[in-house]
Amino acid sequence: MSTLDPSHTQTLALLTPRRLVKAVKTLLESQGLWGKQIEAMTKPVDVGGSGLGVGEEMYLVYSSLSRDGDEGEEYCAEENGDEAGGSSEGGEAKVVVDERLGSDLAVLVKEGHVQAEWVRNEIATATPTTATASTATIRLRQQVRRFLEDHPPPPPSPSPVDVGGATDTDVDSAREFLISTLPKRWSYYPPLVLLLPTAFTSPQWEAYLASLSDDQRTEFYTTFTTAIHPKATHLAINAPIPPTTTAALAALTSSLNSTTITPTPPTTPPTRSSNSNTLRSPANLTPLLGLFGPLPPALPTPATLPFTLFTTTTQLSIHQTWAPLHTMFSRGNISEKSRILTPTFPGARAILNSLTLDLYAGIGYFSFCYLRAGAGVVLCWELNPWSVEGLVRGMQRNGFGGVMVVGEQEETPAVELGEEGGPRVLVFNEDNKHAGRRLLELRGKGKGKGLPVKHVNLGLLPASQGGYRVAVEAILIGDGNVLEGETVGWAHVHENVAVGEEEEKGEEVKREFGRLVREVGGEKGGVELDGEKGGFRVKTYAPGVVHVVYDVKIWR
Repeated sequence: MSTLDPSHTQTLALLTPRRLVKAVKTLLESQGLWGKQIEAMTKPVDVGGSGLGVGEEMYLVYSSLSRDGDEGEEYCAEENGDEAGGSSEGGEAKVVVDERLGSDLAVLVKEGHVQAEWVRNEIATATPTTATASTATIRLRQQVRRFLEDHPPPPPSPSPVDVGGATDTDVDSAREFLISTLPKRWSYYPPLVLLLPTAFTSPQWEAYLASLSDDQRTEFYTTFTTAIHPKATHLAINAPIPPTTTAALAALTSSLNSTTITPTPPTTPPTRSSNSNTLRSPANLTPLLGLFGPLPPALPTPATLPFTLFTTTTQLSIHQTWAPLHTMFSRGNISEKSRILTPTFPGARAILNSLTLDLYAGIGYFSFCYLRAGAGVVLCWELNPWSVEGLVRGMQRNGFGGVMVVGEQEETPAVELGEEGGPRVLVFNEDNKHAGRRLLELRGKGKGKGLPVKHVNLGLLPASQGGYRVAVEAILIGDGNVLEGETVGWAHVHENVAVGEEEEKGEEVKREFGRLVREVGGEKGGVELDGEKGGFRVKTYAPGVVHVVYDVKIWR
């Protein structure tokens, strides 16, 4: 390892608003890249009109990554969507950031929540290191090279005028091309390595993989997977989630029977119909190595669970788990998760010991954040039974307390909400259109009357509008301890909005909630948007479309 001249050495620092400093520091620590230094910015920051830093205290959070100041931007990470387990809802975007930062920080940089900068810093460059490719990338190239030497690729077909046939040079050239076009980006969700949809799709890679026997192909995928992480046992290629259940099952069956890989074009969001993929089953996932479990529409039962692969990840010290064959995971939501955990989150103080409703719970993306922030109990609604299973396992892994699952055909239980011995999470495996009735039944049975609803999370899929009335009724009904004119609670509304129309959509959301509040609570109630009129931008959903959260404050 060569030593860099400190006068020319730069350190990778992340320009970060105050509300995200703790989250960025935690992510750096989890990667072993914390540079042990945070520097407050004393002057306004101009970051190209992105809105980052406008009206906020900004800090430079230093990593331990260094490079020669004369080097160019060496690492260009290509991200195609942000959902693991089969979804790729956004268009392809390029992010210039050191590949060793990890996927979660890459998402924050890509979405403009933080900005990566190479800066000179005497403290951070006291023990400089060279900026090389990651250890995993080096190991991957070395081990694949050995495999290709033992199983050489077929040489290119000779031209009609080439009477000499293929030479050793031709074989070497073919091998070097395969090595140079190995996947450069992946996500590791133990024990699964998940690749982008473009992996192994060049004609050369397709021809090489097709030339191998089944046993040789398995050996190659094993070599590839363990080179990325020695404990990895499964490999798959990510892809867009199909819009219909028919397309989902057909795509998965095709991928399991195929020896070559064909990228799948992006799909449009599903609509509610008998054939719509409302459960967001990631059936376009292409398994390459390992057993993933029974195919959809299999349900989680004692007969199927022992054979089903569950993967895990940790964000902001919160563990989440899911079955990638049946459930998606979106790491792009980390900015909203971080926001919920900060003191500046609208209604942050009101979370403590209150009742939170998560109408689109999934595997607990946001439910767990409310629990970590101090919510007494979270009531969850989720259609996908596999997501419910992931949520239950996540509760156990995080040690958040008891969890109870109620099926659509089951009666509302008489449970002690918010009292010692009662569940911290009550999950209804059903459509959230039943939420209002369930809440009234819980309170009608004399349970949970003293636990007001202060926050309602309205996720996006399949659409948040169906939960507007439920949110208003949950917040306004049964909370007699609030004086006239006081804030009752907050609804956090997730919407996909065309770029440039964020404020217009915010006004539309405000008007609809205002109408519902007057209808449910009388003319004395009202609403307002808490925070920016254009909402909080979470991530890019598709080219020209952003995922935004509007914080609707409801008062009596």
